[in-house]
Amino acid sequence: MSKCNFIYCAEVDSTNSEMKRRLDACKLKNYSCIFTDFQSAGRGQTMIGGKTSNVWESEPKKNLTFSLLIRPENIPVDMQFFINQVVAIAIADELNDLLPEKNVVVKWPNDIYYNDKKLCGVLIENTIIGRNIDTSIVGVGVNVNQQEFLNAPNPTSLAIIAGRLFNVEKLRKSLVKRIIKYYEEVFDKCILSLEELYYRYFALLYRRDGLHKYATPGGDTFFASIVGVDASGLLSLKHADGSLHKYAFKELIYILD
Repeated sequence: MSKCNFIYCAEVDSTNSEMKRRLDACKLKNYSCIFTDFQSAGRGQTMIGGKTSNVWESEPKKNLTFSLLIRPENIPVDMQFFINQVVAIAIADELNDLLPEKNVVVKWPNDIYYNDKKLCGVLIENTIIGRNIDTSIVGVGVNVNQQEFLNAPNPTSLAIIAGRLFNVEKLRKSLVKRIIKYYEEVFDKCILSLEELYYRYFALLYRRDGLHKYATPGGDTFFASIVGVDASGLLSLKHADGSLHKYAFKELIYILD
């Protein structure tokens, strides 16, 4: 597995923004990882229960906040959602290994939940050249040892769930290693097929079974069950009346039961 180049910043506005600035200024190596003790304007979108938040709330030195640079080779634009799947599965697997009850799931498209609470946010930003992905910046924020939250609508953390504190540095290194490992198994070594990747992603989906309540940003509510996710990342839902509908990110709000 390729080695990661870790770059420490005591404080930044967001690690994704810092990664972009450094990409503009110099040639960063593949698998460069910028991490920080504190983000003053970390980004993360939550849409659940009708509430939205664009700022990732994180107490200094208590959580994981990092961005990993991936330089894909010959991955076309229409395959970019497979990178989301790799990252989401890697994080869910890593966190499930740390918890006694393996209830960590993926809230479509790539947030990480424990039961009905948000444990981790992911923001992946791609740049495109021609028909291929040039760079992927994978921004990850994991609630690790923080136990009090002021503004986040439905947060939890590893410490809250497990009742103990975790080694943040050790977890960062292990999680980044797993993301790279899964990425290379899919895209470089072809050990894991795209079909198997999808099945593993679908098996981890939050609300994968049964009818659940959703809403549109316009306020219409309905009950539906998850049918699948297509290659472009659209979520397919079967409404209670039997009709099928597809939704893009930000077109759907999860309503807590």
